[in-house]
Amino acid sequence: MIPWYWYALLAFFDVQGNYLFNSAYYFTSITSVALLDCCTVAWVILFTWTFLGTKYSLRQLLGTAVCVLGLCLVVLSDAGIGGGGGSNPLLGDLLVTGGTIFFALSNVGEEFIVKKNGCLEVLAMLGLFGMFFSGCSKKARDSRLARKSSFCFQAKPSRAKSSQLVFVIEPSSSQGCLACDSTHGLARWLESWLDSVVRLCGPTRWLMLTFVGYTVAFLMYYSLTPLILQTSGSTLFNLSLLTTDMWAVVIRIFFYQQQVEWLYYVSFAVVGVGLLIYSKT
Repeated sequence: MIPWYWYALLAFFDVQGNYLFNSAYYFTSITSVALLDCCTVAWVILFTWTFLGTKYSLRQLLGTAVCVLGLCLVVLSDAGIGGGGGSNPLLGDLLVTGGTIFFALSNVGEEFIVKKNGCLEVLAMLGLFGMFFSGCSKKARDSRLARKSSFCFQAKPSRAKSSQLVFVIEPSSSQGCLACDSTHGLARWLESWLDSVVRLCGPTRWLMLTFVGYTVAFLMYYSLTPLILQTSGSTLFNLSLLTTDMWAVVIRIFFYQQQVEWLYYVSFAVVGVGLLIYSKT
């Protein structure tokens, strides 16, 4: 029988990890967040070896070290050599790194529990305590975050054609504005699709749709996570999540209309080599 306070501790780790990750998006780019998420693998290996007694070969440790080297290139890029995006990239990178520690602790704890008590109890208890900690965090920061998290969705005529609408996401704090104004390829299709959704649904409904999509995605994630941890373990689970990196690059280029610096591609290659070394065991 697992005491209730262990579930509460895991839920606290998970809520804090999500908070740090979501805060990091405000300061750094989506590509940096996706790449630095690889740090979770290194923390998981350390924690499973320390707390669960999992044994790793020298090849696996070497692969992990190579992955960490690739992540250092991301930090190097965000420090200014490669010109990472965001208002404060280094702060964002630190927030992501802190979030990976919390996620690793949560994953390792979940792996231990699901292999003893099954998935249903984990889902129920983590959901219960996670709701409690999320509510407490929201209550504590509600007044401050309410002023910073409101967004204005506008449809403005473009300079090229008065009939063409441009989808704009503008934070109310006026610290940045992001416009989809591409005139070719997939970016133009995304721009047209977003504008049509805003015109059809209205700004308020569109904002609600983004929250619904976010909620559905995380519902699937948290429902499937215990099953994967039970069958494969937390290390393989986090290695599988690294496939999100390429999607992050695609979204940054075509959706956010931002350039990806050359150090990111080098980092991708180094991380890929590290994963290949790790998997060849």
